[in-house]
Amino acid sequence: LGDVYKRQGIDEPSVFAPTPVSSTLRVLLAEAHLRNWTVVFGDVSAAFLHADIGERILVKPPEEWQGPGGETHHIHAWLLQKAMYGLKGSPRDWMQHVDWILTSELGFRQSKYDATLFIHKSGVRLTKHVDDFVFVGPDDAVKSVIERLQTYVLLKVAEPLRVGGPTQIFTGRLITRTVDGFVIKHQP
Repeated sequence: LGDVYKRQGIDEPSVFAPTPVSSTLRVLLAEAHLRNWTVVFGDVSAAFLHADIGERILVKPPEEWQGPGGETHHIHAWLLQKAMYGLKGSPRDWMQHVDWILTSELGFRQSKYDATLFIHKSGVRLTKHVDDFVFVGPDDAVKSVIERLQTYVLLKVAEPLRVGGPTQIFTGRLITRTVDGFVIKHQP
């Protein structure tokens, strides 16, 4: 987009993108195995563009930019309205946005011990890392939560993890469902 202009004297925003505690994923998968629950992996497309930015940022448009009808405009700066990749505060803005959706709109409760773990009264648990999600719970409840979340963000989901089905990847871990549980391996 061009050069980013910042007001002098304002510090860079803090950057925050929590990573799930590895034991959280193991516990969720163990519970899914014991209860024969559904496990679904999802990915939010263009996640940062869903979130409003928490500060005023002006960018210089590219010189070759033309407006509607092809006419050249002499605009000195654009005011960003949404977070975008490449801005240091975008992960923080996205996390605040998706946490608000999960807690305020969908009724999840966020864990006090792992900021990436959310629990719903329907039994659904989810953990997330930036734009990647793992949903665990009763099949109908997982489907319902996913459908509701898809009304807020562009969420693509894989088929539920099944015995003999394809391996899924989450935070650099390969996850496969077997008759004896789940196999978790670090991605080479």
